[in-house]
Amino acid sequence: MNTNRIDKEILHINESVCRHINNLERDGRAYVAQDVVTDLRHLVDHVSLKIYASSQHIDVKQLFIYMGFPDNWKIIKDCNKRVR
Repeated sequence: MNTNRIDKEILHINESVCRHINNLERDGRAYVAQDVVTDLRHLVDHVSLKIYASSQHIDVKQLFIYMGFPDNWKIIKDCNKRVR
């Protein structure tokens, strides 16, 4: 089972949350709170994926198919950027 992609994304989300918190004074509380809440939602999604993948002993690609995600995460990231 390969959960490296999920692990990398969890680390990326962690870095993003830390960066937002460090910029609290510069960006303001409301802006930082909005971004941190978004990042936390993504963190919960990825931790859930990791738990499911680990408990089912399945390949991550199979997990994405199960969850209804496209094969390419770029599509999901592009949609997320458009929503913001």
